[in-house]
Amino acid sequence: MSSKNNTFKFDKFMKDISTRETAGKARVSEHMRGQDKLPQREYNRRYRELWQNSVKYGGRDEKN
Repeated sequence: MSSKNNTFKFDKFMKDISTRETAGKARVSEHMRGQDKLPQREYNRRYRELWQNSVKYGGRDEKN
């Protein structure tokens, strides 16, 4: 029997995960910068109908 030292290196996976997380957070923050100033969002915010302002007539149909 040979005595091989087979140890599993878990650190490289943790480093990879942490670098991916930081890159993802940076990408999201870069994308969100200036998004609220877009004219499409301003138009949508101003002229979208709110659900509180809708009126429904009739109610439920009662079936006997």
